[in-house]
Amino acid sequence: MRAGLMSLVMGTWLLGSLAAMAMPLEVQTYPSGRFVTGGVGADEQAQMEQLRPQFNLRILTARKKSGEFLADARVSISRGSETVLQALMTGPLMLVHLPAGGYRVVVAAEGREMERSITIGPGERRELYLYWD
Repeated sequence: MRAGLMSLVMGTWLLGSLAAMAMPLEVQTYPSGRFVTGGVGADEQAQMEQLRPQFNLRILTARKKSGEFLADARVSISRGSETVLQALMTGPLMLVHLPAGGYRVVVAAEGREMERSITIGPGERRELYLYWD
């Protein structure tokens, strides 16, 4: 009985330790800025919120009816005829830092694309909420 209790205590401690060691999200760079993607689970959502002030565009993807988050969306951001970023969202959130200007954002998921035009002024932050049926 005592060995079983000790195993339970050790197992609980190990799970708690692993949860506390959540992997930090990786900020990636591209020629004109940087981005990070994730938001799966409470730890990643908290990390995304901490990183938020460093970025001027936040993209969130979800299903319209259930509100369930949606991952694995393909993002393409262009300025005029130049594609400035192409990336795969590993979670429902993407934070991007872009130079001030006008952009076309195309997000593709579940066989459907959504397109938005945005303008980001100096010091501005923008958010795109994209919902799939």
